[in-house]
Amino acid sequence: MAKLDGRADQIIEKIVSAARKERRPCLTEAEKKAWDAFFYYQWKRVPDSLEKNLGVADFKAFIQPLVSEFETRIRPLTPEERESLEDQDVLERMKQNAKVMAVADPGLEVRTVLDQKGLGIALVTNPNKSFVVGSFPIAKLTHPGRSHLADPSVEVWFPIANDVAVTPALSRGVEKLVPIAEDRYIRHINASVFRQSSAIAGRSKELIESLANPR
Repeated sequence: MAKLDGRADQIIEKIVSAARKERRPCLTEAEKKAWDAFFYYQWKRVPDSLEKNLGVADFKAFIQPLVSEFETRIRPLTPEERESLEDQDVLERMKQNAKVMAVADPGLEVRTVLDQKGLGIALVTNPNKSFVVGSFPIAKLTHPGRSHLADPSVEVWFPIANDVAVTPALSRGVEKLVPIAEDRYIRHINASVFRQSSAIAGRSKELIESLANPR
């Protein structure tokens, strides 16, 4: 992960620098592949994402169907094993192991979709507007009943600077820079990041307060 983060840092600098000059970053094939990997892992490995999908309260309910399947296909649990599943320390340890396995999952289906997409780059041109950055940094914008990443109506935005956000978009090999000044769209991304993040950073106190106390 450290190696991937270091590579991604260089790519982020390249994207942001080019966008601020109103140019496309022209990522190489190797850079795009590394960016897709970083994008995927930033989406799934951050603590807020893991907690959302593996909350303590829901974990016991989550494993019950697995236990039932184990007993049907292999053997009944022993009394000791069944008792251990009521032990909070055991459940916490199992949950932690599940998190590690989730992070290690290469996500081949998602990575395949990302590989087939190009790069959309939003540049905030209004000096009074900016993106926030959250501990769950990727905002997924969907319509009812349509949430698969391959659906062209689904947008997944990753703010990487106060004035630059990136999304997998268009077709493979295509990069498009889109200047935006309209507050409505910037606000939509910011509100999504704010709702799902336990920590948030922005360019001004007023921006954070406006998200915490929407009118």
